[in-house]
Amino acid sequence: MAQMFTIEHAIDKNQILKEINQRLLSIAERGERILQATIDTGFENIWIASTDLGLNQNTGRYETRLVKKVGVYAFVMPTDPQARMVFLADTFHLPPDPVIERKRDLFEVILHESTHLGARTGDIALAPSPRKGYEISGKELLDDYHKKFPQIVKSPAFHNFVDRLAEQQNLPNLSPQAVEGALIFDDMLRVNFHMEDAEMIAVIIRDLAEQRNFDFKKRVTRNLDEQPLADQLATIFKNYALSSLFNLDQYHLSPHLNRTQEQENIKNSADPHEKMEAEKEKDKNTPNVKREEEKYIKGYSNRNRKKQC
Repeated sequence: MAQMFTIEHAIDKNQILKEINQRLLSIAERGERILQATIDTGFENIWIASTDLGLNQNTGRYETRLVKKVGVYAFVMPTDPQARMVFLADTFHLPPDPVIERKRDLFEVILHESTHLGARTGDIALAPSPRKGYEISGKELLDDYHKKFPQIVKSPAFHNFVDRLAEQQNLPNLSPQAVEGALIFDDMLRVNFHMEDAEMIAVIIRDLAEQRNFDFKKRVTRNLDEQPLADQLATIFKNYALSSLFNLDQYHLSPHLNRTQEQENIKNSADPHEKMEAEKEKDKNTPNVKREEEKYIKGYSNRNRKKQC
Protein backbone atom coordinates (compact mmCIF):
# COMPACT_ATOMS: atom_id res chain seq x y z
CA MET A 1 0.00 0.00 0.00
CA ALA A 2 2.77 2.44 0.89
CA GLN A 3 4.49 1.60 -2.40
CA MET A 4 1.35 2.28 -4.43
CA PHE A 5 1.05 5.78 -2.99
CA THR A 6 4.83 6.40 -2.90
CA ILE A 7 4.84 7.10 0.84
CA GLU A 8 7.42 4.51 1.96
CA HIS A 9 9.64 7.28 3.35
CA ALA A 10 6.93 9.60 4.65
CA ILE A 11 7.49 10.61 8.28
CA ASP A 12 3.75 10.32 9.00
CA LYS A 13 3.31 7.15 6.94
CA ASN A 14 1.22 5.31 9.53
CA GLN A 15 -1.24 8.18 9.89
CA ILE A 16 -1.59 8.48 6.11
CA LEU A 17 -2.22 4.74 5.83
CA LYS A 18 -4.98 4.99 8.43
CA GLU A 19 -6.64 7.75 6.43
CA ILE A 20 -6.32 5.67 3.26
CA ASN A 21 -7.94 2.79 5.13
CA GLN A 22 -10.90 4.97 6.12
CA ARG A 23 -11.35 6.10 2.52
CA LEU A 24 -11.19 2.54 1.22
CA LEU A 25 -13.72 1.39 3.80
CA SER A 26 -16.11 4.12 2.70
CA ILE A 27 -15.66 3.21 -0.97
CA ALA A 28 -16.09 -0.49 -0.17
CA GLU A 29 -19.30 0.04 1.78
CA ARG A 30 -20.86 2.13 -1.00
CA GLY A 31 -19.72 -0.32 -3.65
CA GLU A 32 -21.14 -3.23 -1.69
CA ARG A 33 -24.54 -1.53 -1.56
CA ILE A 34 -24.50 -0.97 -5.32
CA LEU A 35 -23.57 -4.58 -6.06
CA GLN A 36 -26.12 -5.95 -3.60
CA ALA A 37 -28.82 -3.83 -5.26
CA THR A 38 -27.70 -5.20 -8.64
CA ILE A 39 -28.23 -8.78 -7.47
CA ASP A 40 -31.50 -7.97 -5.68
CA THR A 41 -33.01 -6.43 -8.83
CA GLY A 42 -32.03 -9.35 -11.04
CA PHE A 43 -29.29 -7.42 -12.85
CA GLU A 44 -31.78 -4.95 -14.35
CA ASN A 45 -29.16 -2.21 -14.19
CA ILE A 46 -26.64 -4.26 -16.21
CA TRP A 47 -26.83 -3.50 -19.92
CA ILE A 48 -24.79 -5.05 -22.73
CA ALA A 49 -24.23 -3.10 -25.95
CA SER A 50 -22.94 -4.91 -29.01
CA THR A 51 -22.51 -4.70 -32.76
CA ASP A 52 -23.00 -7.75 -34.96
CA LEU A 53 -20.18 -10.03 -33.85
CA GLY A 54 -18.69 -12.37 -36.44
CA LEU A 55 -17.60 -15.98 -36.02
CA ASN A 56 -13.88 -16.59 -36.45
CA GLN A 57 -13.71 -19.88 -38.34
CA ASN A 58 -10.17 -20.57 -37.13
CA THR A 59 -10.82 -20.15 -33.40
CA GLY A 60 -14.54 -20.91 -33.28
CA ARG A 61 -15.13 -17.74 -31.25
CA TYR A 62 -17.14 -14.65 -32.00
CA GLU A 63 -15.13 -11.48 -32.57
CA THR A 64 -15.96 -7.84 -33.14
CA ARG A 65 -16.30 -6.60 -36.71
CA LEU A 66 -15.25 -3.10 -35.73
CA VAL A 67 -12.16 -1.86 -37.52
CA LYS A 68 -11.62 1.12 -35.22
CA LYS A 69 -9.73 0.27 -32.03
CA VAL A 70 -12.00 -0.14 -29.00
CA GLY A 71 -10.48 0.69 -25.61
CA VAL A 72 -13.49 1.04 -23.32
CA TYR A 73 -14.87 -2.07 -21.65
CA ALA A 74 -17.79 -0.47 -19.85
CA PHE A 75 -19.14 2.90 -18.77
CA VAL A 76 -21.56 4.42 -16.28
CA MET A 77 -23.32 7.72 -15.70
CA PRO A 78 -22.41 8.67 -12.10
CA THR A 79 -25.62 10.66 -11.61
CA ASP A 80 -27.86 7.87 -12.94
CA PRO A 81 -30.39 7.03 -10.18
CA GLN A 82 -30.61 3.46 -11.50
CA ALA A 83 -26.81 3.02 -11.28
CA ARG A 84 -26.67 1.36 -14.69
CA MET A 85 -23.46 -0.25 -15.96
CA VAL A 86 -23.17 -0.61 -19.73
CA PHE A 87 -20.72 -3.29 -20.89
CA LEU A 88 -19.42 -3.14 -24.47
CA ALA A 89 -19.39 -6.67 -25.82
CA ASP A 90 -17.12 -5.76 -28.73
CA THR A 91 -14.26 -4.93 -26.37
CA PHE A 92 -14.59 -8.35 -24.76
CA HIS A 93 -14.45 -10.01 -28.20
CA LEU A 94 -11.37 -8.41 -29.72
CA PRO A 95 -9.15 -10.57 -31.95
CA PRO A 96 -6.05 -11.76 -30.08
CA ASP A 97 -2.88 -9.70 -30.20
CA PRO A 98 0.53 -11.42 -30.23
CA VAL A 99 2.16 -8.87 -27.92
CA ILE A 100 -0.38 -7.29 -25.56
CA GLU A 101 -3.12 -8.86 -23.43
CA ARG A 102 -6.52 -7.71 -24.64
CA LYS A 103 -8.57 -9.88 -22.31
CA ARG A 104 -9.74 -7.95 -19.26
CA ASP A 105 -10.99 -9.68 -16.14
CA LEU A 106 -14.66 -8.82 -15.62
CA PHE A 107 -13.99 -8.74 -11.89
CA GLU A 108 -11.69 -5.74 -12.40
CA VAL A 109 -14.06 -4.02 -14.83
CA ILE A 110 -16.89 -4.25 -12.29
CA LEU A 111 -14.58 -2.91 -9.59
CA HIS A 112 -13.59 0.01 -11.80
CA GLU A 113 -17.16 0.97 -12.71
CA SER A 114 -18.50 0.54 -9.17
CA THR A 115 -15.96 3.10 -7.89
CA HIS A 116 -17.33 5.57 -10.45
CA LEU A 117 -20.81 5.05 -9.03
CA GLY A 118 -19.97 4.72 -5.36
CA ALA A 119 -17.10 7.17 -4.95
CA ARG A 120 -17.42 9.47 -7.97
CA THR A 121 -13.93 8.55 -9.15
CA GLY A 122 -12.75 9.65 -12.57
CA ASP A 123 -10.50 8.30 -15.31
CA ILE A 124 -7.34 10.30 -14.75
CA ALA A 125 -5.12 8.14 -16.97
CA LEU A 126 -5.87 5.20 -19.23
CA ALA A 127 -4.35 2.01 -17.90
CA PRO A 128 -1.61 0.51 -20.07
CA SER A 129 -2.10 -2.80 -21.85
CA PRO A 130 -0.18 -5.54 -20.02
CA ARG A 131 2.12 -8.07 -21.66
CA LYS A 132 0.44 -10.99 -23.38
CA GLY A 133 -0.81 -13.58 -20.90
CA TYR A 134 -0.65 -11.38 -17.79
CA GLU A 135 -2.80 -8.94 -15.83
CA ILE A 136 -1.44 -5.51 -14.98
CA SER A 137 0.29 -5.23 -11.60
CA GLY A 138 0.11 -2.32 -9.19
CA LYS A 139 3.74 -1.46 -9.95
CA GLU A 140 3.10 -1.35 -13.70
CA LEU A 141 0.10 0.92 -13.19
CA LEU A 142 2.08 3.30 -10.98
CA ASP A 143 5.03 3.35 -13.39
CA ASP A 144 2.67 4.24 -16.22
CA TYR A 145 1.12 6.99 -14.09
CA HIS A 146 4.55 8.54 -13.52
CA LYS A 147 5.34 8.29 -17.23
CA LYS A 148 2.09 10.06 -18.14
CA PHE A 149 2.29 12.67 -15.37
CA PRO A 150 3.18 15.58 -17.75
CA GLN A 151 -0.02 14.85 -19.70
CA ILE A 152 -2.11 14.18 -16.59
CA VAL A 153 -1.47 17.66 -15.14
CA LYS A 154 -2.84 19.17 -18.36
CA SER A 155 -6.01 17.09 -18.32
CA PRO A 156 -9.52 18.34 -17.45
CA ALA A 157 -9.57 15.89 -14.51
CA PHE A 158 -6.52 17.55 -12.94
CA HIS A 159 -7.87 21.07 -13.46
CA ASN A 160 -11.15 20.00 -11.89
CA PHE A 161 -9.16 18.70 -8.91
CA VAL A 162 -7.36 22.06 -8.62
CA ASP A 163 -10.65 23.99 -8.76
CA ARG A 164 -12.22 21.90 -6.00
CA LEU A 165 -9.07 22.16 -3.89
CA ALA A 166 -9.02 25.94 -4.30
CA GLU A 167 -12.65 26.16 -3.19
CA GLN A 168 -12.09 23.77 -0.29
CA GLN A 169 -9.04 25.63 1.01
CA ASN A 170 -10.43 29.11 0.19
CA LEU A 171 -7.57 29.89 -2.21
CA PRO A 172 -9.24 31.50 -5.24
CA ASN A 173 -5.91 32.18 -7.02
CA LEU A 174 -4.47 28.70 -6.54
CA SER A 175 -2.83 27.69 -9.82
CA PRO A 176 -2.43 24.27 -11.44
CA GLN A 177 1.33 24.87 -11.41
CA ALA A 178 1.34 25.29 -7.64
CA VAL A 179 -0.62 22.07 -7.13
CA GLU A 180 1.57 20.21 -9.61
CA GLY A 181 4.64 21.18 -7.62
CA ALA A 182 3.00 20.35 -4.29
CA LEU A 183 2.12 16.84 -5.50
CA ILE A 184 5.83 16.04 -5.48
CA PHE A 185 6.42 16.58 -1.77
CA ASP A 186 2.97 16.74 -0.13
CA ASP A 187 2.21 13.09 0.57
CA MET A 188 -1.39 13.55 1.69
CA LEU A 189 -2.25 15.67 -1.33
CA ARG A 190 -0.75 13.05 -3.63
CA VAL A 191 -2.79 10.32 -1.92
CA ASN A 192 -5.97 12.34 -2.36
CA PHE A 193 -5.26 12.83 -6.05
CA HIS A 194 -4.43 9.15 -6.63
CA MET A 195 -7.67 8.14 -4.93
CA GLU A 196 -9.61 10.15 -7.49
CA ASP A 197 -8.62 7.63 -10.17
CA ALA A 198 -10.95 4.67 -10.70
CA GLU A 199 -8.26 2.35 -12.05
CA MET A 200 -5.93 3.10 -9.15
CA ILE A 201 -8.67 2.30 -6.61
CA ALA A 202 -9.78 -0.81 -8.51
CA VAL A 203 -6.25 -2.25 -8.60
CA ILE A 204 -5.69 -1.50 -4.90
CA ILE A 205 -8.93 -3.22 -3.89
CA ARG A 206 -8.20 -6.13 -6.22
CA ASP A 207 -4.73 -6.62 -4.73
CA LEU A 208 -6.07 -6.42 -1.17
CA ALA A 209 -8.92 -8.83 -1.89
CA GLU A 210 -6.60 -11.35 -3.54
CA GLN A 211 -3.63 -10.59 -1.25
CA ARG A 212 -1.36 -9.78 -4.18
CA ASN A 213 2.03 -8.16 -3.79
CA PHE A 214 2.69 -4.75 -5.32
CA ASP A 215 4.70 -6.13 -8.25
CA PHE A 216 2.94 -9.49 -8.65
CA LYS A 217 1.97 -10.33 -12.24
CA LYS A 218 -0.91 -12.77 -12.38
CA ARG A 219 -1.41 -14.96 -15.41
CA VAL A 220 -4.67 -14.47 -17.28
CA THR A 221 -7.21 -17.26 -16.81
CA ARG A 222 -9.52 -18.17 -19.65
CA ASN A 223 -11.99 -20.55 -18.04
CA LEU A 224 -14.95 -18.22 -18.75
CA ASP A 225 -14.10 -17.49 -22.38
CA GLU A 226 -16.68 -19.87 -23.81
CA GLN A 227 -19.57 -18.39 -21.80
CA PRO A 228 -21.75 -15.58 -23.20
CA LEU A 229 -20.92 -12.20 -21.69
CA ALA A 230 -24.24 -12.03 -19.83
CA ASP A 231 -23.54 -15.36 -18.12
CA GLN A 232 -20.00 -14.27 -17.27
CA LEU A 233 -21.35 -11.11 -15.63
CA ALA A 234 -23.85 -13.07 -13.55
CA THR A 235 -21.12 -15.51 -12.48
CA ILE A 236 -18.76 -12.72 -11.46
CA PHE A 237 -21.40 -10.84 -9.48
CA LYS A 238 -22.59 -13.91 -7.63
CA ASN A 239 -19.15 -15.32 -6.87
CA TYR A 240 -17.22 -12.17 -6.05
CA ALA A 241 -19.47 -9.23 -5.33
CA LEU A 242 -20.40 -10.21 -1.80
CA SER A 243 -17.32 -12.21 -0.88
CA SER A 244 -13.83 -11.25 -2.00
CA LEU A 245 -14.84 -8.20 -4.02
CA PHE A 246 -15.77 -6.00 -1.08
CA ASN A 247 -14.74 -8.02 1.94
CA LEU A 248 -14.81 -5.44 4.72
CA ASP A 249 -13.05 -7.81 7.14
CA GLN A 250 -10.12 -7.85 4.73
CA TYR A 251 -9.62 -4.13 5.32
CA HIS A 252 -9.92 -4.38 9.08
CA LEU A 253 -7.49 -7.27 9.29
CA SER A 254 -5.02 -6.22 6.60
CA PRO A 255 -1.50 -6.04 8.07
CA HIS A 256 -0.67 -3.45 5.42
CA LEU A 257 -3.27 -1.02 6.73
CA ASN A 258 -4.20 -1.53 10.33
CA ARG A 259 -1.18 -2.77 12.22
CA THR A 260 0.09 -0.57 15.01
CA GLN A 261 3.79 0.03 14.88
CA GLU A 262 6.38 2.36 16.32
CA GLN A 263 7.22 5.46 14.34
CA GLU A 264 10.43 4.73 12.50
CA ASN A 265 13.13 7.28 11.84
CA ILE A 266 13.17 7.09 8.08
CA LYS A 267 15.27 9.37 5.95
CA ASN A 268 13.59 10.74 2.86
CA SER A 269 15.25 9.83 -0.39
CA ALA A 270 14.94 13.46 -1.42
CA ASP A 271 14.75 16.51 0.79
CA PRO A 272 11.23 18.01 0.44
CA HIS A 273 12.59 21.45 1.31
CA GLU A 274 14.91 21.30 -1.68
CA LYS A 275 11.98 20.32 -3.89
CA MET A 276 9.92 23.20 -2.52
CA GLU A 277 12.72 25.68 -3.21
CA ALA A 278 13.04 24.38 -6.75
CA GLU A 279 9.35 24.90 -7.34
CA LYS A 280 9.53 28.43 -5.93
CA GLU A 281 12.44 29.25 -8.23
CA LYS A 282 10.47 27.92 -11.17
CA ASP A 283 7.60 30.32 -10.50
CA LYS A 284 9.63 33.32 -9.32
CA ASN A 285 8.38 35.47 -12.18
CA THR A 286 4.73 34.89 -11.29
CA PRO A 287 4.20 36.59 -7.90
CA ASN A 288 0.51 35.70 -7.60
CA VAL A 289 1.27 32.05 -8.13
CA LYS A 290 4.17 32.20 -5.69
CA ARG A 291 2.08 33.83 -2.95
CA GLU A 292 -0.73 31.32 -3.41
CA GLU A 293 1.73 28.41 -3.41
CA GLU A 294 3.39 29.56 -0.20
CA LYS A 295 0.01 30.08 1.45
CA TYR A 296 -1.15 26.70 0.17
CA ILE A 297 1.96 24.79 1.25
CA LYS A 298 1.80 26.16 4.80
CA GLY A 299 -1.89 25.61 5.21
CA TYR A 300 -2.91 22.48 3.37
CA SER A 301 -1.34 19.72 5.41
CA ASN A 302 -2.63 21.09 8.71
CA ARG A 303 -6.10 22.08 7.57
CA ASN A 304 -8.77 19.46 7.51
CA ARG A 305 -6.60 16.59 6.24
CA LYS A 306 -9.56 14.27 6.27
CA LYS A 307 -11.57 16.18 3.71
CA GLN A 308 -11.91 14.28 0.49
CA CYS A 309 -10.87 16.10 -2.61
